[in-house]
Amino acid sequence: MKTITQHILASILITVLVVLGGWGYLELRHTLRSEQERVLAKQRSDAEQLAVGLVYPLWNLNQAEVQKSILIVAADKSIQALLVHDEEGVLYSGVIREDAGSETPTIFDPGNPLHQQLIARSPRRTMRDILKGGAFIGRVSVYEDDGPLRLLLRQEKMDLALKLVLLILALAFTQFLVLRSFVIQPLTLLKAWVASIRPGQVPAPPEASRCEEIRVLTASFAGMAEELSESLRTQERGHHLLRSMMDNTFQLQGLLSVDGRVLDVNETALRMVGASRDSVLGRFFWETPWWSHDPTLAEQIHQTTMKAASGQLVRFETTIIDGSGELHFVEFSLKPVLDENGDILYVIPEGHDVTERKQAEEKHQVLETQLRQTQKLEAIGQLAGGVAHDINNMISAMLGHLELVRDALPGDHPAHRNLQTMEKAAYRSRDIMRQLLAFSRKQAIEPEVLNLNTLIPDIQKGLLPLVGEDIRIQFRPASGLWPIRMDPTQIEQIVLNLVVNARDAMPRGGQVILETANATLDAAFCEVHLTAVPGPYVLIAVTDTGTGMDEGTLSRIFEPFFTTKAEGKGTGLGLSTVFGIVQQNQGFIDVQSLLGQGTAFKVYLPAHLGVGEKPREEVCAPVMMGAGTILVVEDDESLRNVLVRIITKMGYQVLMADSPNHALALAAEPGNRINLLLTDVVMPEMSGSELRDRIEPLQPSMKTLFMSGYTLDQINLKGVSETSCHLITKPFSVLQLSKQLSALLSDALPGTP
Repeated sequence: MKTITQHILASILITVLVVLGGWGYLELRHTLRSEQERVLAKQRSDAEQLAVGLVYPLWNLNQAEVQKSILIVAADKSIQALLVHDEEGVLYSGVIREDAGSETPTIFDPGNPLHQQLIARSPRRTMRDILKGGAFIGRVSVYEDDGPLRLLLRQEKMDLALKLVLLILALAFTQFLVLRSFVIQPLTLLKAWVASIRPGQVPAPPEASRCEEIRVLTASFAGMAEELSESLRTQERGHHLLRSMMDNTFQLQGLLSVDGRVLDVNETALRMVGASRDSVLGRFFWETPWWSHDPTLAEQIHQTTMKAASGQLVRFETTIIDGSGELHFVEFSLKPVLDENGDILYVIPEGHDVTERKQAEEKHQVLETQLRQTQKLEAIGQLAGGVAHDINNMISAMLGHLELVRDALPGDHPAHRNLQTMEKAAYRSRDIMRQLLAFSRKQAIEPEVLNLNTLIPDIQKGLLPLVGEDIRIQFRPASGLWPIRMDPTQIEQIVLNLVVNARDAMPRGGQVILETANATLDAAFCEVHLTAVPGPYVLIAVTDTGTGMDEGTLSRIFEPFFTTKAEGKGTGLGLSTVFGIVQQNQGFIDVQSLLGQGTAFKVYLPAHLGVGEKPREEVCAPVMMGAGTILVVEDDESLRNVLVRIITKMGYQVLMADSPNHALALAAEPGNRINLLLTDVVMPEMSGSELRDRIEPLQPSMKTLFMSGYTLDQINLKGVSETSCHLITKPFSVLQLSKQLSALLSDALPGTP
């Protein structure tokens, strides 16, 4: 590429050449015309002179004289031929030079072809008529040789060319000096200054030129450079901002060509799969690392990309495995970018990681299922607790009457067998009622500090007859197990029901593994277990190798009376009892089961990390007989009557009241010294605790034993706590009642055994 200096010099040279060439052409043309006019004038002069000199010789027909006159004139070397014709046009005489510039011409021969050719090629001819007294007697023709003229013209051209070269050099040098000072040097400085401009860096412009146009041009360039530099800075800031926004967004973003090749991609997308930008640029979108984990995805992404490249907005959900192997759920959109004519320029892929949302939705679904199940079980528990009082009263009356009838009959009476069957049915009804209360988490309990590693082996001994010889039970205790605080009978119920459930799931035998372990649950674990609270727990795991359960069965296993066993093979209360006991003790159960692969029940019970508390030991033995006065307050007539009869048979004096106000009246009588108040908790006029509080000022040494068939929450609402008051739950046996009465009155009555 030529520089501006070269262009200027070429322009100067062309200008000088044109000007001097035109001048030389005019000068040469003028010289040639002058010479031609001189030659023509000479021809006319020679022709005039010869025409005058040949008048008399030709008139006299003196051919020798004519020939002599022709030779005299033809002595001029510039004349190529001289011909004289008579009045009839017949050649009379003539001479011709066969060689240009020869000294002596040759007599012209009309029959000579060479002479004819020379006459025909002669460029110039001058003819003059020969007149005698005004009469035409002949004609003379002078043919000029143009050789000297051509020689002269060549010489003139050479001289002119030399002059032109000298003039061109002089003018070009002068113009160069002028242009160098005013144009070339300022432009060179301007060029170097423009070349030194960098984005954001504009150096000082060169010194002002003496040429106004250069000064204006320099100022214009300086302004343009500053504007361009500012524009570049703005563009650079915008590009940096755009890149920063792309790379720091949580979205996966990129840019694709119409044929699906990756033109750009942000850092978020690259970090997800641990790829570099160079490794993906230029590759087809469906061949990039984001889809390498699933070969079937490549074709799907290919089709969706081509659909977007045809002008459609495409949305889809897919999966991506990151560099650490973790699966991510991503919602993608492919959006075409159009120009003003509606033609597709690019395709923008954008992905949003919805893994957390998916996990939250799954977690919410699990919690919602757990909540529904808990609410359903809670409703069933409330229903069971609601009927507990009346049923327990009836069972207590049945057991009491059975005991009285048995005592009234002789020992060999055949009715004893029927009474025994009736008693078993009553106790069976009582046990079912207790299971329902256990499920509703409202049964009365006597918690102790327990070590499961010590308690479970004792329970395990009683399990062997239940499961049979084809089922092996293995216990795996954990070392350093934390203690728990629970009623030991509840632990026995949990283990017994879970092992029996495992036995029924293994009709052909198998293995049951009992395990204990310490477990500290964090908030993350509790987020997906609705009833769990973070903290330390003791785990009881019961795992079998049985048939397992499907999801439908798994969702209902804790419902009362739900069973998969054949009719008559089970009550459907075993697992619901376990559920109620665990819930009552602020624990929770996790169940894992697969069809054909067995079931694992994991019971988490709160660890008891209190210091200095020791397990409670049994201190009282059954006592069948006693002494003292007992005030019995019971609004149920049948139960009240049977209690009076039973307590009287134990040796106690009994005061009977059918209502709290009746009891107050009996307590206020001066002759009545009451040693123990046996009262129902829930009664129409006032609660048992309120009755106690009213009687105690009248009978300061009186002991109180509460009895109730209601659930624990209803009892607690009446001011009776199982931990701070003496309570016997309905239905109870005569032996249980005698033990409670004996334990309370042994300290109150001196001398009582």
